Amino acid sequence: MRLACRLINGDGIGFEYATVELTPDYVAYLLRLVDEAERLRGLHDAFCEIEFMDYEAQYGASLGGLEKNLPEFGEGRKWIKIPDDYEWPEDSPQSVAASTVAITKGTIVWRALGSHDVDGPYYETDELPVEKLRCLFPQQEEQKSEEQAAEDTTACDCELPGYFCSGVPGILAHVENGQYVAGAEGAKVERCDSCERYPSDKVAFDKLVELGIASGEPPSLSPTLPHANQYEKEYIDAGGGFCPNCRSDQTEGDSVDFDGRHCTQRMWCLDCHAVWFDVYTLSSVSSVEPRGN
Repeated sequence: MRLACRLINGDGIGFEYATVELTPDYVAYLLRLVDEAERLRGLHDAFCEIEFMDYEAQYGASLGGLEKNLPEFGEGRKWIKIPDDYEWPEDSPQSVAASTVAITKGTIVWRALGSHDVDGPYYETDELPVEKLRCLFPQQEEQKSEEQAAEDTTACDCELPGYFCSGVPGILAHVENGQYVAGAEGAKVERCDSCERYPSDKVAFDKLVELGIASGEPPSLSPTLPHANQYEKEYIDAGGGFCPNCRSDQTEGDSVDFDGRHCTQRMWCLDCHAVWFDVYTLSSVSSVEPRGN
């Protein structure tokens, strides 16, 4: 399928229209860029657009043949579908330099220079709405939905039910009745180090505040741990070594995090997928010997 569009910045002497050949693979590629643009927009308020070299658009110097055979061009600047049997004007297509595609919020734009001279002619198509692209290629949306469904079946550990499942993918925190429990075990909100959806623990906490799940400043981890089941006290008395949820010995842990008088280590069970924090407190020091002058 080929679409044609008037150039917003056509000069009437040089190029006046652009056409783009849309194949299923190219459309899938563009829609992936649309999703990436939306992701970046959510991370950075100052995000404007993604733009890079792309020579899929071709440019023509005369609208005569198009306007004669495709009267829709007379309705103004818009993208129209070119019939498969359309006979192209003799002057089309022509080459350009520095051709790019730009992905903004909900739109796609193709741009080009008439020459390598930065002061030369500049051409830009009208915006192609992403929704129109989706309507033209509904099969790409169906494929995307199937891929998304497949991804959804493989949840990260932070999304699995458990004491530290916050309900927000990528964030570990104890939440009850939709609210973060600051005084509970594992009170320090942490980003999930497996999926890394958030760049830091602070950003993860700020997200909970934004969603109304938490408020204020992130509290420090309390050294007093409540016992949620019969194995936790046994776990503490034994100095660890097994899962306090199912008693499996298949456990792993992150590196130790030092915070003032306390050290914490996030642990998890490979069998039941429980996640917990080991908390170590400063209780004594070895003998201190003064250093000689």
